[in-house]
Amino acid sequence: MVVCEEFLGRSHISFEKRFREQLTDASSSVPRNVAEGFGRFRPKENAQFVRIAKGSANEVLDLFIEAHTKGHSATRSFRSSKPLPTEQSGHWSVI
Repeated sequence: MVVCEEFLGRSHISFEKRFREQLTDASSSVPRNVAEGFGRFRPKENAQFVRIAKGSANEVLDLFIEAHTKGHSATRSFRSSKPLPTEQSGHWSVI
């Protein structure tokens, strides 16, 4: 989430309100769903919330890919930060 906040702080991204909202919502959803699932104390319920969190993490990855496609590359600005999505052999992954 820290990387998302740093990325959104960049001036040329700040004007895209809907993109900012989507990235903020998806990135904050990941830890909330993991925490809620853990708090259920039932393995099946926990697994369901972890699946939801993974979907939100994939949404964050997709939003970074969209930003990269639009020319707002995150990889140049955050080399020393947390892992960021990169394209390798036509596939996107988090490094």
